[in-house]
Amino acid sequence: MAIFHFTVKIVGRSKGKSVISASAYLNGDVMKNEETGRISYYTSKKEVVYTSLMMCENAPPEWLHVPEENIKRFQQSIRYKRADDKDAALEKFKITFQKQRLWNEVLKIEKNADAQLGRSFEFS
Repeated sequence: MAIFHFTVKIVGRSKGKSVISASAYLNGDVMKNEETGRISYYTSKKEVVYTSLMMCENAPPEWLHVPEENIKRFQQSIRYKRADDKDAALEKFKITFQKQRLWNEVLKIEKNADAQLGRSFEFS
């Protein structure tokens, strides 16, 4: 018999949680918090089946742009060179970069100590 699960969690400053670390964990990737300089590494997490980023139509276009210098730096990395599917690895990097940029922008805007920065949805 299957057991179904659905949970919604709030990531906020009041609990001392990092929205960047939470996103890196859920993506199984690396993200940098520009506010603190802290880098969250979760590349060894293999359980990530699917991840995506959805933004509204009026989101700033620069949030979706990945600078060419970042793409070239990634293509020189060991993670890219060891990847079986280079196109998929590059696409995942671009999505992760966009998420990192989004969450760092949220951190710049939401300064309150009790700010709710994001929500995490888990289901199985």
